[in-house]
Amino acid sequence: MGDVELDFIPLSHLTLPGKHSDDGWLTMFPKKLQTPLSRLPGAANPSVVGWGIIVNEVFNWTHFVLLALIAVVLIGIVVAVYWGISSDASSAFGLGAFLVAVCTLSISLNYSYWQDSLQ
Repeated sequence: MGDVELDFIPLSHLTLPGKHSDDGWLTMFPKKLQTPLSRLPGAANPSVVGWGIIVNEVFNWTHFVLLALIAVVLIGIVVAVYWGISSDASSAFGLGAFLVAVCTLSISLNYSYWQDSLQ
């Protein structure tokens, strides 16, 4: 698709609350009324004139880091409570290490599922 020209039209204002938050903006998109858009394969064929919508899905690193921070804080609280109840620092830190490993594996698995869903 090297012959298709892409324009950048920022539409971030559509994510803000307001009059456009219902489906009324769908009627504003242009529609192809007669023949469908098509392009025959090969470099000799001319470019297709039309429009389209591109959705670029990216990983939200802010939420990822926030999730990791919340998990570490919760694990710290659990370890502190366990240490206070059992008075055994060694087993409390062992529990903390195990919980961090489980948390790391679950976040990695979720990231892997997200990567697979993009393909």
